[in-house]
Amino acid sequence: MRDRKFMQSLTQAHIGSPEYTDKSKARIRKAWKEASKLQREAILYLCGTSVSSVHRAYIKGRVTAKIISAMAQELRIDPVYLLGKSDTQRDYTDGILTRFLEELGYEIKDGYAKKKKRNLSRKPSVIKQKPESVWGFGKSGINLPEGLHDAEALCAVVNGIIDTEALDKLESLTLEDMDILLRGIIIQAAISPGKRTRLNAIKYLLSS
Repeated sequence: MRDRKFMQSLTQAHIGSPEYTDKSKARIRKAWKEASKLQREAILYLCGTSVSSVHRAYIKGRVTAKIISAMAQELRIDPVYLLGKSDTQRDYTDGILTRFLEELGYEIKDGYAKKKKRNLSRKPSVIKQKPESVWGFGKSGINLPEGLHDAEALCAVVNGIIDTEALDKLESLTLEDMDILLRGIIIQAAISPGKRTRLNAIKYLLSS
């Protein structure tokens, strides 16, 4: 049984997927509507949030580990089923919830759940090739290859050289993750002139 301290150590990041959004919305709505007043209060207490967070989950499909975990525990529902990733509902156990969170990238330790850091330094697994012509930087700004005239075209080239697994990881980055990564790139660019090209390419995409 996980307590409030544990539940509030989970992040507010969205964990759903378009593949099963409709299922998760329907199942969360059904579970919430069938829950007693005491159960609803317990779920909100564990999450440390308001009922609007639950409404966002089953109306807009914005699902967080906090909401799923608290509802799964209090209502004794398989969290994987509640999220919509599986159509088989197992009998709830604390072990199932622990494995669910571990699969989301959490490390359970000392009564807390801590998100494991992603290793994004392994460039070969993220980008298959890096055509220098795409990232060339001249006096007038980004030198795009022949036929590329805007940021959309540049993005299309970049997406074309990123494998599916890596793209899934990139799409799961939160605002907090992006902030950390961008700060790191700015620091690297200040120390190493060779890193400025990458920073300038990012600025170009963000400002276009």
